[in-house]
Amino acid sequence: MFVEEAVVALAKSRYDLVLVNRLIFADGSDGLPLIQRMKADARFQKIPVMMVSNYPEAQDRAVSEGAVRGFGKADLNEPRTLELLKPYLARAS
Repeated sequence: MFVEEAVVALAKSRYDLVLVNRLIFADGSDGLPLIQRMKADARFQKIPVMMVSNYPEAQDRAVSEGAVRGFGKADLNEPRTLELLKPYLARAS
């Protein structure tokens, strides 16, 4: 249910990057199904998606489903996170 709601919202606008939290929805469910759904849908396949998680195994799972390697909340204010995001932020300007 939450994945479909997110897909409907995604279809209403254009995105240069989508950040998906490891635990994304109000019920605490995993964000990976949203990544899987996006990568299976032709409308969203070219949109880069990043998992936000401190857990390397969650990052690995997301990458295996077609996401680009993301970052953890603990790294939010680190310079390396800005460097990771720069290629996607540059597209938006």
